[in-house]
Amino acid sequence: MSRLGTPRSYAASSYGAPGPTEQRLFDQAKESAAEALEVWKVFFDNDWKAFEEKARNTKIDIFKEIEMVDIN
Repeated sequence: MSRLGTPRSYAASSYGAPGPTEQRLFDQAKESAAEALEVWKVFFDNDWKAFEEKARNTKIDIFKEIEMVDIN
């Protein structure tokens, strides 16, 4: 998030048009976002689908059988 906020902060602090520093920071932010998106896509295409399939095929009983106790 700081990579996205830094160019905006630089641009907002100046009365002129964004310069080379702001453009460089913006380009770096775009590259970082693209890299993060690729990691996210790989995760959801592989690990998440495998987890989801296992979770859907698992019968989970949330109620544990208990033995009734008589206190007399």
